[in-house]
Amino acid sequence: MKRIFIVLSLMVVGCTPKATYDLSQYEETAIYYGGDIVTVDDNVPHAEAVLVGDGEIVAVGSKRELMKSKRDDTRLIDLKGKTMLPGFVDSHSHISHVTKYPDFSPAQGVTSIESLVEYGREQFEKWYDKATADGSYQPGDWFVGNGYDNTVFPGAVGPTAKDLDSISTDVPICLIHTSNHIGVVNSKGLEILKYTKGSPMTERYKQWLGMYPDGAPDGLLQEGAFFRLYYDPNVLMDNERTDVGKEEDILRRAMDLYASYGITTAQDGAGSTIVQSVHNILAEGGELPIDINSYTDVNSVPGPSDEQKYVDGFRVAGVKIFLDGSPQAKTAWLLEPYYVVPEDKPADYRGFPQMTDDEVYESFKTCLEKGYQVLGHTNGSAAIEQYLDQYARAKAATGIEPAYRPVLIHAQTITEEQLDRAEELGVNVSFFNDHTYYWGDYYLSSILGPERSQSISPLKSALGRDINVTIHQDSPVVPPDMLFSIHNAVNRTTRDGVVLGPEYRVEPIEAIRMVTINGAKQYYQDDRGSITPGKIADFVILDANPEKVDMSKIKDIKVLQTIKRGKVIYDAANNNTDGKAK
Repeated sequence: MKRIFIVLSLMVVGCTPKATYDLSQYEETAIYYGGDIVTVDDNVPHAEAVLVGDGEIVAVGSKRELMKSKRDDTRLIDLKGKTMLPGFVDSHSHISHVTKYPDFSPAQGVTSIESLVEYGREQFEKWYDKATADGSYQPGDWFVGNGYDNTVFPGAVGPTAKDLDSISTDVPICLIHTSNHIGVVNSKGLEILKYTKGSPMTERYKQWLGMYPDGAPDGLLQEGAFFRLYYDPNVLMDNERTDVGKEEDILRRAMDLYASYGITTAQDGAGSTIVQSVHNILAEGGELPIDINSYTDVNSVPGPSDEQKYVDGFRVAGVKIFLDGSPQAKTAWLLEPYYVVPEDKPADYRGFPQMTDDEVYESFKTCLEKGYQVLGHTNGSAAIEQYLDQYARAKAATGIEPAYRPVLIHAQTITEEQLDRAEELGVNVSFFNDHTYYWGDYYLSSILGPERSQSISPLKSALGRDINVTIHQDSPVVPPDMLFSIHNAVNRTTRDGVVLGPEYRVEPIEAIRMVTINGAKQYYQDDRGSITPGKIADFVILDANPEKVDMSKIKDIKVLQTIKRGKVIYDAANNNTDGKAK
């Protein structure tokens, strides 16, 4: 970090001395002023101006004082009444899978089985025609779509293999559910997977397969039966020929998308191909416009975490484990039964675990000994209980008092008692708070019912404890739209306009902190997350201030610019990415 030489008075204005700064050590300098600057710094929550040198924040204070230090070549950037925040920090997503497959979400008009088939046929024909025209198609290649959401379909009835056969019976098809924990395949896909009536593979995965009345698999694959598509080399659908471009091109598009939402630090939670994609981008002379934290499985941990620093914007940050599934797919593991139990399940059905207690314990023990942070996919209250129990067990067995900040990811149904335990154990909680909007109505009618649904993602309650709280989008499950997540944290309104648990709403600045400084704390990175002298110059420029607009309008705020280490990586006006602030 470059030293700052204070030449004049040491009288304080906010956190910045009344002084001039020797800027001769910097190649490029800039001063931002003329708008609302929300620093998210407890000492100086708001400022008039920010002085930046070579991608680092040099000073924060009044415009008058900072202008005393400008050089002839210092860029003076007038915000013209717009709002500057710290760059957004993504606390959980899967960036390597964003933009990978055609979008089958309700946003594309897919709101019924009929529209899914119609849209699917259109997308399939585009894919097939292109793949056969350029010679990239090979027999056995999968057509894959992502993001269908049967909770908005009439009766919440999902598609089957017969529906997808209307798209094609010759090419294997997989449409991935919005939860990314289940999918549906056509008859050709069932054949390749060997999920046929009475087959050994069907018997092995029976608990995770949907069935027709005659006992034949109907194409619905849950959890383990679905994840085979990613790791079983005999049926692998996750290869270059099925993608819309090379893996590194997909990552480039995803990084550009994240930047357009104001994100300057991102995550790849349990990504399978990102290391090679990053290597290819760098080998081609490219760079990562945003920083990426990657989480891998416990068996792939390369070494002690203190050796894993950012290299060219990329770092292996820790381990991701999966303890349960998805509430909207009814595979999350709850302490109490689902409000409406799936037809083929017993009346006390509560979902199911993905790991045994001992497997979770061993994962924690290994990571504590190697110094790695552990993210735990835990939607259901029973999964959350298992995570807390086994972390406490591993902590006691190793005697290690870590600074590795384990994280409960999603935590939809966390209880007040579990929040107490998370506080006691020093566990971070990262909420997939957008559930209140996207699936809040389905929680009310089917997942948890009208009473239990009120307390999903209890942000305000969590903030009342000494817990580091973040919110995320779990992209590609939903778009990496940080402002919409802030909106949902403040409003807690469902698609149908129902307010869920108004007592759990938070103030706009509290939500902003969850996607800035709290996100940085979750990554134990003190060099970002607020507009503070000495930190990197990661900013997002908005057309309005979330603290000042009507709370129902936060979702309408637009990202105008995203700035990473002082360089523009996204400009809404002309999508400028030449590294020069305008």
